[in-house]
Amino acid sequence: MIGAGTVAARHQCESGVSHGVQRGNLWEGRAAYGKRILATVSQGLAAEFGDGFSYSALTRMVRFAETIADEAIVVTLSQHLSWSHFHALLPLKDPMARDFYAEMCRIERWDVRTLRQKIGGMLFQRTALSKNTKAVISSEIANLRDGRMTPQEDGGRVLTDPWKAVDFGEVATLQRGYDLPYRSRKPGSVPVVTSSGVGDTHFEARVSGPGVVTGRYGTIGEVFFIREDFWPLNTTLFVKDFHGNDPLFVSYLLRTIDFHSHSGKSGVPGVNRNDLHALTVRVPQSVDEQRAIAGALGDVDALLGTLTQLIAKKRDLKQAAMQQLLTGQTRLPGFRGEWEVKRLGEITDCLDNLRVPLNEAQRNQMRGDYPYCGANGVLDFVSDYVV
Repeated sequence: MIGAGTVAARHQCESGVSHGVQRGNLWEGRAAYGKRILATVSQGLAAEFGDGFSYSALTRMVRFAETIADEAIVVTLSQHLSWSHFHALLPLKDPMARDFYAEMCRIERWDVRTLRQKIGGMLFQRTALSKNTKAVISSEIANLRDGRMTPQEDGGRVLTDPWKAVDFGEVATLQRGYDLPYRSRKPGSVPVVTSSGVGDTHFEARVSGPGVVTGRYGTIGEVFFIREDFWPLNTTLFVKDFHGNDPLFVSYLLRTIDFHSHSGKSGVPGVNRNDLHALTVRVPQSVDEQRAIAGALGDVDALLGTLTQLIAKKRDLKQAAMQQLLTGQTRLPGFRGEWEVKRLGEITDCLDNLRVPLNEAQRNQMRGDYPYCGANGVLDFVSDYVV
């Protein structure tokens, strides 16, 4: 890792190079001449100090000096950040975002990999989505730089990540459902929830709504949000404790988990709740944001439900139209007269005797453009045809 003195020296050295190039206005209108100057300087520095001052490295250092012009800030940051840290910060166009990541990197002691992950995860953009203005955030960064505050202190909450990575068990505690044989069920309005959804009703509830249920055995991967009190069967897992999180948000969060990859993971068929509890998930710390996300996704679900109903209605209309039009009960405009009644063999030729069964190995030897059809449709494409 390049030391603090080297980082500061590079900045000071390249500030002089950059200033000289800019003073000569070589970037604007005389870029080629400016590049030749950098190439010449690079050769001299490389000869004296080594490959660390190649033309590409020197170009980055000039950009460094132009991007972070305040030498005092560079000296402070260079005590904690390596040249690789600064290199990761240079592509950021927003000075406030760059200052934010630099100060958080200094205080939180992020390595370069963590810094790149935070930038890639748009931590600053998500933090800046709070109600605070950029002026307030800029003031907070100045306070961090001057050591008057840490990100954990009350005034620095605008700088903390509004999302956190935790085990799913910290978001919601899952529990196995309860036995309820058919012979023990009595008439009632309480939904009995199975691994595939509401399958029956009963007179008594075991869990207060709203609740979230998913399959433990049988149907795995389905997640059900139950608004009223309910009885989850023993083939399910239900959320016993939401730990203050929004239930509908938790239901959507569960739907992002690949249950099949965890089925039988502990040597037992089905989904083990302990495996799910150990999964790392990211959640917003604000319950209001959880509710907003759940509400937006709920609106999409409602729209999809409406579209599904519309498609089903159109499908029924098409089926009814086929029954009417293909039996002559309804005639299209401009057509009159009686339909003739004939047997299917009178108007078609059966060519089943021409059929040539081909197994997969035979089809592989005669690949082509002609469809090879089976009872369920097109199975393959071959080089010959019979019809």
